[in-house]
Amino acid sequence: MVTGQNSLNGLKEDNYPRTISALRVAMHKSGSLGTWMPVALRLGDEDGRPYWLEHPVHGPWMDVVALPLGSVLEDDGLDLVAYPRVGPDARMELGTELQVIGFPVGFDPIHDGAALGVWTRGTIAWPPSLPWRNLPAFLIDCRSRHGQSGSPVVFAASEFTPYRHADGRVATGPVHEFIGVYSGRIHKDSDIGVVWKRDAVREIVEQGMQPEPGNGPEHPWVPPLEIPLHALTSPSALSSGSPAGAAVTPAELESRDEGELASPGSAADGGH
Repeated sequence: MVTGQNSLNGLKEDNYPRTISALRVAMHKSGSLGTWMPVALRLGDEDGRPYWLEHPVHGPWMDVVALPLGSVLEDDGLDLVAYPRVGPDARMELGTELQVIGFPVGFDPIHDGAALGVWTRGTIAWPPSLPWRNLPAFLIDCRSRHGQSGSPVVFAASEFTPYRHADGRVATGPVHEFIGVYSGRIHKDSDIGVVWKRDAVREIVEQGMQPEPGNGPEHPWVPPLEIPLHALTSPSALSSGSPAGAAVTPAELESRDEGELASPGSAADGGH
């Protein structure tokens, strides 16, 4: 599962570091359109060391982490939709239209009964072939809001929509391609946001490193979970909605066996 790092190890308004203990993720039930299954994921071991992986070079400076799913990938009751690791086929250039699929403030996927995510349209605002601030990222002009950090950014075209292929020719859809992970706006008064590039996300999945536990965002410590993990997926927990201070993010899934990045279009919220 790939998401924004600050969803797991962020800062409160008083800049005091906090790390949640578990995630509750909604994944699509196989063979049942529109039905979502709650899955609880522990974020650290008994010693407080995080399970998630950071970028092998940029570490916590890159606001993306990958959380191995283990046995969840073997559950035949879940329907995971795969993104190829190679690509994209579409040419990425200034002005290319992209979609940020996430959960902006005011949209509660549990209470609203829809974990598909909201599509927010934006356009590339920085040459994607160039690094931004010497990091593997580019900028997007998009009216995003709080809650969308960690969202997948995709390029989509219908069967009636022409687009520029990476080889220069004009092609038509349908096409739906993973481009990167949205991180947030560069300033609270700006509509310009940061997107971490697909290749850098793949490097986390393939070569990522576990952070050493400590105190603070660069050395996070995962506190013990005070309730049984299965309690996060009980009917009473789901009916109560997200707990106080929970992080709400979309989730990207990784399937190593198929050599693909996979996404259920799911929502995740934190457990304490």
